[in-house]
Amino acid sequence: MAKLVELLLPGLISQPVQMLEAVFTLLLVLMLRRRPNWLRPLAGLCRAVAARPALGLAGLALFLGLSHFAMEWNQPRRAPRLHDEFGYLLSAETFLEGRLTNPTPPEWHALETMHVNFTPAYNSMYPPGHPLFLAAAWRWLGHPIYANWVLAPLLGLGAWWMAAAWIPRRWALLGGALVALRLGLFGYWAESYMTGALPTLCALVFGGALPRVVRRPSAGLAACSGLSLSVMFSCRPFEAFVLGACSVPMLWLLRPKSGFRPLLVPALLGLTLFMLVVGAVAYDNAVLTGNAFRFGYDLNMERHGYGVFPWSRTVGTETEVTPRLADFYEDQRGFAAFSWTPDGFFVSRIRSVGCSWVFLMGPLLSLGLLQWRRSVCVGRLRPALPGLLAAGIVIVLNPWPFPHYYSGTFGFLLVFAVTGIRLWCVRYRVSAPRAAGAMLVVATAVLAVRAAGGAATAPPQALPIPWLPYSTPLGFEARRTLEKEVATVAPALVFVRHGAGEPRTEDWVYNHTDPTRSPIVWANDRGPEDNARTARAYAGRRPFCVEIEGGRPRSADCTPWIAAPPTDPVGLSRP
Repeated sequence: MAKLVELLLPGLISQPVQMLEAVFTLLLVLMLRRRPNWLRPLAGLCRAVAARPALGLAGLALFLGLSHFAMEWNQPRRAPRLHDEFGYLLSAETFLEGRLTNPTPPEWHALETMHVNFTPAYNSMYPPGHPLFLAAAWRWLGHPIYANWVLAPLLGLGAWWMAAAWIPRRWALLGGALVALRLGLFGYWAESYMTGALPTLCALVFGGALPRVVRRPSAGLAACSGLSLSVMFSCRPFEAFVLGACSVPMLWLLRPKSGFRPLLVPALLGLTLFMLVVGAVAYDNAVLTGNAFRFGYDLNMERHGYGVFPWSRTVGTETEVTPRLADFYEDQRGFAAFSWTPDGFFVSRIRSVGCSWVFLMGPLLSLGLLQWRRSVCVGRLRPALPGLLAAGIVIVLNPWPFPHYYSGTFGFLLVFAVTGIRLWCVRYRVSAPRAAGAMLVVATAVLAVRAAGGAATAPPQALPIPWLPYSTPLGFEARRTLEKEVATVAPALVFVRHGAGEPRTEDWVYNHTDPTRSPIVWANDRGPEDNARTARAYAGRRPFCVEIEGGRPRSADCTPWIAAPPTDPVGLSRP
């Protein structure tokens, strides 16, 4: 039974904090049915906060944001560990230096790594939205990690703003508080360089502005709609396209009795802002790929022959790749092909939905499933049903078990989940303030356990997919240590050979925007002849040869690697 639950809902049992929240939620249900008197003070507190919901949530967001900086005193700032993170940081560094792309470095085949394009220009394959925010935090706050430290706590305010446009305000306040406590401090949206918080926040703003602009047409709300959807498009184009397409039937269901004529002028302003940002993204595509309509994603998938959709290429155009990189993309192709077989479609979608649900909603918000049939039949939420359709489209088309694929539909799932909780309280005659107070106590207790337990209960580097080796608890901390040692004799050229047992999703070869001017150049071991050409291309650098075993570097004799073996003056062979 436990294996079945872990298969359907990854992390619910294997992660202690999720299991603890599930136990607390079960006790909460039993307690609320008995209606104990000691919940009255909590009910009074909830009524007081509900009088000024925006102020209360802003205070909560400020507390969570300051908590990030406070926890930094007790533990070192996290190094990037996923190849996605290095890709985002490469783009952020490029923007920070005032460029859209970088020139292709010499002997770029030796420098090649996952999810980075080298021709016709050198940059990561990701859209520019999220890297721009990383670059802004890097420039004005001093470090790129601060971008997510600021954005993630604001998710509670965004959730309240959206939910208040669809459901009663006091219940919208509950949804916003639960989202802030769940996603504002822990999880990879808040504690890594990955995207997730920014597109979700934009989707929440769009989902709240859309019904408001229909009910009360104004240029400000229209501009808010267009700008939020366009920024989301610059981060997650696929999810933004799905959300935008589903907003058309949503607008039809929201249409006022006076028709759409009062909306024409505000809609023109919103559409103008949207097209300006989309045009900027198209220009970035043209600089990176040579085609305004081709994203860096598309170029990378064409070169390596992998993709999500069944019509994607299965044979790449790039032939000179390292065996390790070829194996990585072969795994990607194999998973994508498996996900479109009859058995694979069912398994991959169940895992994708389960993983994302555990991360985004968790056991506490899952209480809304107890009344899901009644919640989807609420007349006031009829125009929001296309939001559930958008979630269905994402489920069908996306096999990957990453919650950021649901960034555009999370707000609508939250609205229906909170509505289900409200209907459950009505059915069992539970006081709404008491229920809200008890749920916030549970959410706060879980947050406290996470903060106290640290990596033992909620490792910040781990994505909620224990069945894939996408977290590297040791590798890149060791890489950062090695960089400090090699930097003492910089400039250096480090050749890396991964051991046979090293996970294919982990790599050590990541470089800055201009490798020719970087203190350290990281290169793949591609054999003596290719290594010699790479050494000549980066002449004047001290070469080092490193083997990776068990996530740790070990200095190796460079005689079999390149023609002129160096010494080991910095002691890389030390444990």
